[in-house]
Amino acid sequence: MLSALVVTKETGLPGEGFAKLAKHLGIQASDDEMALWDTQLARVVEFWTDDDPTVALDAALERVTRELASIRAALH
Repeated sequence: MLSALVVTKETGLPGEGFAKLAKHLGIQASDDEMALWDTQLARVVEFWTDDDPTVALDAALERVTRELASIRAALH
């Protein structure tokens, strides 16, 4: 979740909507919202600092594949 980079000015932590968005997106997480944020923040940094250009392409392909599966399931 790229939105893991967005934090409130006062606390330096994500807003209360971050965990709600994760749930809405189907991201499995424990009840520990800080652990969710830490995990997502680490994944964002890892993804965007990776030297391998195929990582972004693989992620895009995975997203398209999931969307197509979702559409297929809705049609059946």
